[in-house]
Amino acid sequence: MAQYKKKNSNRFANPKMCLWALSNPWYINDMKLTLAGMRIHENLKKEGFSDETDAYWFQLELNLYKQNKNDLLKHYSFGN
Repeated sequence: MAQYKKKNSNRFANPKMCLWALSNPWYINDMKLTLAGMRIHENLKKEGFSDETDAYWFQLELNLYKQNKNDLLKHYSFGN
């Protein structure tokens, strides 16, 4: 558990992560999407992407949308 807390506290040390989290209010509040984002993060890291780059965040957003379009729409469609 301590390793999990340490790993996740480091995520917010990255300014791009902070900006992304603020832009995605479902993060942490919607476990399904949060876990999907974490899986995509792990895959991108394995592919050699650095979360310090814009390319990483573009790929994260693209994959999240492709894999979870309907769930994301619930958060951004204002009930439409």
